[in-house]
Amino acid sequence: MPTRTPLPACDSRVSAPALDRCPPWLDEVLASYGDDLASLLAALERLVSLARSGREAAARNDADTLLHIVEERTEASAQIASLEPRIAALRRRIAEHIDLAGTSLSFPAIASRHREGEQLVNTVLALDRETLASLDHAERHRRDVALAIEAGEATLAAYRKVVAPPPFSAGLIDRRG
Repeated sequence: MPTRTPLPACDSRVSAPALDRCPPWLDEVLASYGDDLASLLAALERLVSLARSGREAAARNDADTLLHIVEERTEASAQIASLEPRIAALRRRIAEHIDLAGTSLSFPAIASRHREGEQLVNTVLALDRETLASLDHAERHRRDVALAIEAGEATLAAYRKVVAPPPFSAGLIDRRG
């Protein structure tokens, strides 16, 4: 997993009035938000990896591996769900002071992390669509095979009736006895 660089605080090279626009408490909020986004991105990266593995397992028709991947995805989703309330609260606080937040040097990095998160979510969704298509194809193939086997059994049963001699009847016993 790539190491994420910490988000910068307000630029100390700018003049004092500009520093006043980016208060320390907001830098702390942005730093917390950035840390939580980093955790969220790590969980999303794990989901991408699992989605790729799921696509490959579906292509191989490997149900056992798929079940294991589903369990791992459930854990990753739970991690994301546990982060979301904190992220949402921080996001609301930043949104209330968006003009001030925009003056922080950390703000562009946060925006970049948002875009990265969107890309990861889109990747997971695309991989899931491919996995579902592969599973759908495998299911159709399984049905076709089952229908072919049933048709073959019906043909063999009809053939057996034509070529197999009838079983001895009870009439033979009745004539002798």
